[in-house]
Amino acid sequence: MKKSSKFGIVVSVLALLLVILTACGSTDAGKDDGSLSTKTGVLVEVSQNVISIQAPDGTTYKFNVDNNTDIDGSVLLGNTVSVSFIGEYSSGVIADFVKVLEEADHSASSDKGSTGDTDAPQPREPSAPDETIWYMTGTVKEITASRLELLYKDGHTYIVTIDGNSKVDKEVVVGSTARVFHKGKMVDGMVATEIHFIPPEVTIWYFTGTVMDLTSTSLKLAYEDGHTYLVTIDNNTKIDKKVTVGCTARVFHTDKMEDGMVATEIHFISDAEQQTSPAPEDRLLSIQVTIVAISATELQFSYDDATITAKLDVNTTYSVLDDNATISDIVAGRDIWLSYKGNIQDGMYALDIELLPISP
Repeated sequence: MKKSSKFGIVVSVLALLLVILTACGSTDAGKDDGSLSTKTGVLVEVSQNVISIQAPDGTTYKFNVDNNTDIDGSVLLGNTVSVSFIGEYSSGVIADFVKVLEEADHSASSDKGSTGDTDAPQPREPSAPDETIWYMTGTVKEITASRLELLYKDGHTYIVTIDGNSKVDKEVVVGSTARVFHKGKMVDGMVATEIHFIPPEVTIWYFTGTVMDLTSTSLKLAYEDGHTYLVTIDNNTKIDKKVTVGCTARVFHTDKMEDGMVATEIHFISDAEQQTSPAPEDRLLSIQVTIVAISATELQFSYDDATITAKLDVNTTYSVLDDNATISDIVAGRDIWLSYKGNIQDGMYALDIELLPISP
C-alpha cells in the first residue's frame, strides 16, 4: 500500500530556525520558483534531517529534508529511491519528494544497526506493513515505571508512555540523555518500544597563550583576545614540567572557555612549535555573547563594546538551555554560548549556538 508521510517527524533544529527566520522576512507561502529535477540511487545514509543516495555511476548525492518533504514508502538503508528537488543540484539541497522504487531485504539486519554512529536512525523491520519505528533524543526530566518526560531540542517536554512491552535501559535516569523509539507521531502519550541511554559526548577544546602565573592549583593564561583566563588544575590534570611563568602553553579542557575551566592537559609550546601551530581559523573556541541581530546566513553579537559578525550555514547547530524557551527565542537581545572557528577580529564561522536562560 502506498503511504505518504512527512520525514520531519524528527525535526532538524536548523531547518526549524530557517523556517522561522524566513517567515519573519517574507510573505511567500510557497516554495522557491524553479524546475523540478530528480536523482535516483540507493539510500546509503539516513540521519535526522539528511539522506544520501548512491547513483548507479557511484556518485553520492546528499539532500536535506524538512517538514515540506513528501515521502512515498519506507526510508530505509538499501532501498532504491528517486529524489526530486527544485533547481540545480548542490550538496544539501532540500528534497521536495522522495519515492521508494525498490525495497531492499532488511530481514537480516541487526536491531541496533551495524555502524557506530550513535546519532544515525536505526529503523527496524516494522511489525505491521504500515508501521515505522521512529526515535527522538532528549534530556530526561522525569521517569517512573509507567511514564517518562523528555525535553526535546524543539523546547517541548514530551510525555512518553512506558508499558509492559517497553524495553528501558537501567542507566536512564533523571538528567541523562535518552533515545526513545516509538511508533506513530511524536505526540504526548506516545508509547515507547525502547528507551536507550545515550552516554554524554566529551569534546576536548584547547587554546594557546602566555603563562602569567602558575601554582599547584591554577594557571593564568593571557590569550590573543586580550583576556587573561584563570584555569583550574586538579589531580587529573597532566602538566608538562617545562611549563613556567613567561612561556607559551597550550591548555586542553572539556568545559566552556571561561574562568575556572578545568584543564585536562597543559603542554609547553616551543618557538618551533608555535611556527607550526594551527591557524586561528582551525581552532575551536567558545564565548558567551549577546545577540544583536541574526539571519539565516550571519550572526551579529556584541563583544567588548563592538559588534562582531559570524557566518552561519547549514552545518551550524542550535540548541536551547532554557526550559522556558524554544529555538524561536534565539533572537536579538538574548545571551548565547557561541562555539566558533576563526578569529574575532578577522572573521569567524559559527559552529554551535546555545540559547542561555534569561538572568533573574
